[in-house]
Amino acid sequence: MKKSRDFFIEDLLEETKKEIEKLEKMDNILFSEGDIIDSQVALEVRRRFSEEDIEGIDFKVDGYMELMVSEDEMKAEADFFPPSEGMKPLSPETVEKIIEEHGITHGLDWEAVHEAVFKCNTELIPVKGVTVARGKRPIKEVPAHYIIEEHLLETNSGISRENKERVDFRDISPFVLVHEGDILARLAPQQEGSFGTTILGKDIPYAVEKKREIEAGKNTKMTNGIIIATCDGRFESRNNEFWINEVLNIEGDVDYSTGNVDFPGDVVLKGQIKDGFRIRAGGSIYASQTIDASEVVCDKNLIVKQGIIGRKKGSIKIEGMLKAKFIENCYIEAKKSIFLDAGIINSAVYTCDKIELGKKGVIVGGTIYAQNGVKATQIGTKMGPQTSIYCGIDYTVANKLKWIQDNNIKLASKLKQVNEELYKSKTEDPALVQLQDKIKGSIHKLNETAFGLLNKLDRNDNARVEVTGTVYPGVYIEICHISYVVGREISKVVFTLNKEKGLISIDRLLLTGTKNG
Repeated sequence: MKKSRDFFIEDLLEETKKEIEKLEKMDNILFSEGDIIDSQVALEVRRRFSEEDIEGIDFKVDGYMELMVSEDEMKAEADFFPPSEGMKPLSPETVEKIIEEHGITHGLDWEAVHEAVFKCNTELIPVKGVTVARGKRPIKEVPAHYIIEEHLLETNSGISRENKERVDFRDISPFVLVHEGDILARLAPQQEGSFGTTILGKDIPYAVEKKREIEAGKNTKMTNGIIIATCDGRFESRNNEFWINEVLNIEGDVDYSTGNVDFPGDVVLKGQIKDGFRIRAGGSIYASQTIDASEVVCDKNLIVKQGIIGRKKGSIKIEGMLKAKFIENCYIEAKKSIFLDAGIINSAVYTCDKIELGKKGVIVGGTIYAQNGVKATQIGTKMGPQTSIYCGIDYTVANKLKWIQDNNIKLASKLKQVNEELYKSKTEDPALVQLQDKIKGSIHKLNETAFGLLNKLDRNDNARVEVTGTVYPGVYIEICHISYVVGREISKVVFTLNKEKGLISIDRLLLTGTKNG
């Protein structure tokens, strides 16, 4: 029994430690066809000819050298032959005289000559094919020229077969992206040319190499022998020109042909976002078709000509504003206003500004957080899902407070278990006491953080929920923590906060948008 309890305490300590560590972090890639018999006979005749000794003839010769100069006079080769028995060996003086007679004055390899002469005389064997002289080739003059950085011209086509199984091809992109200040090209200095020389001492003139001049285009700057990017964007080149494009135009879909898109500027999307792919833009995103969102992030605005469908797993985060026809089954955060033509269906939509819908705009199901208010034609339906509207508060603060609340509940549960174990113990376990203190400290820290956030939660007690059509029963409306549940079908109304009475005021909405007193 004791052993079982020890395991329980050990598990409790470990689980609680993980929870606290998580909280403490809060701050911190053959032969050809023919007569075979005739062929064999011919081969045998040649073999006997090459092997038979010529009898009756005995030439007596001194050692000698045969020298051959190439047609272009850039190379000389020599064959060295040993003397017959009793004859004079090949002398260095003889070799030098033959070389001089051929007019060879440059590029001589005397070491190779002397080695060949020595081997020929001592081993009494022919030494053939020795290069005794080699000319000097001319070196071209290369003018100063810019060279584009190699990595900018690389592609992702060279993935090895063994790595293909480990590669997520959604992360492979054909786009070459650069940042402001990145080096695009470097100036290679002029390389002086030099004359060549034949082994006979004749000069060979050098040529001047023609280099294609590179033209640096838009969003680039030359400085101190380098060319740099003057903005974030896509590196593009054609023929002898290159430039940085601040806008990424995607003519088709975001799929395996493009990979996941992570672009520092604006993105113009003509196709769709295929399932499992994401777009991140440092600028705005302009989409011509309906976005089937998996993950979309942009630092400026999101403009969608059609609508946005999330299928409950899609998420969109926007630092600017959002314009689209509709939102369906999606999670969306926008720091600025959201403008929609048709409406919002079963979605979680958050904005630090307002939400405005068109003349036929409806909000049905889901949760809406709009700091500065909502304007719609219809909210809810007769038999539809729960629709909740929250206004006047900063959703980013509300989300932090909810996170703190969830973690406080987890810690409180752990604290209760620790307290129970300490109560059962006859002697206080030091490890449990230490854990008890640590949990209490973490709860206290979370509570202090929550208290500081509360002052930042309410931002606009003048927020309004305007409905030019109908609001259906069951719709939940809250402005700065004051709530109201619609009990009956009402039309053309505006919901505001009555600060004096601490309740939601419901007034008739005139065609001009003003209220009846």
